[in-house]
Amino acid sequence: MPSAPSKVGKNRPRSPQSCILRIGAGWRKAGGGVKCGMVTIAALYIDPKGPYPSMPGVDCWDEARDARLYEGPHPVVAHPPCGRWCAMARLNEKRWGARVGEDGGCFERALGALQKFGGVLEHPARSLAWGAFGLPKPRGVGWHKQGAFWTCEVWQSAYGHLATKRTWLLYAGESPPAELDWTRPRGTHQIGGGIHTGERSLPRCPDRLTHLTPQSFAAALVALARSVGGRLLDPNVRMWHTRRVGSPTGPRRRSRC
Repeated sequence: MPSAPSKVGKNRPRSPQSCILRIGAGWRKAGGGVKCGMVTIAALYIDPKGPYPSMPGVDCWDEARDARLYEGPHPVVAHPPCGRWCAMARLNEKRWGARVGEDGGCFERALGALQKFGGVLEHPARSLAWGAFGLPKPRGVGWHKQGAFWTCEVWQSAYGHLATKRTWLLYAGESPPAELDWTRPRGTHQIGGGIHTGERSLPRCPDRLTHLTPQSFAAALVALARSVGGRLLDPNVRMWHTRRVGSPTGPRRRSRC
């Protein structure tokens, strides 16, 4: 991404206040410890104990800030709550009454931010939200583009997670997304006790680690968000069809990434 012309002499270091960052189609001053030339991104629905708060140039939106209220202007890395959308959601609805898709509008708001500001959205593989919002599903290995979005499947075990943790990504931006680690190593641990899957041959992943994004995977997602380019999708034209599944004013569902 080209940087603005600099009048700083080659022997004089730039101050953070003099740095210029390109965000969308405009320019803004940067400060607050952000490195020169680093595009700020917003990490939505994150766990304050995860990797994002320690990363420079990342504006973190945890449960306390309520990421549904995010109105820009930065590209996003979005981890909307997945409990009401995961592969087990229909079974959980029958057993516990937790209705599929009722996440307080979190996924829909995350999708809107992705369309408006660009970036990447992460959810478990086979997420029911893809069907509910008419999103393109991954095909094979690597990125697949359909309409306004790029999508793919990655395994977080390739980035150091103890479990396999198959994950779907949705990317929006002018620039094509960068290649990721497409290897698919089997995890050394499993999430949960294997009651529903029948897989009980591996040790159980510690609960405190099951939901957290590996540092290297978070860094890859942040890099994707920073690469979206200047011209984003038209925010006035909805790029998906939606099935109403929750109100933005309803209860928040915790996401822990």
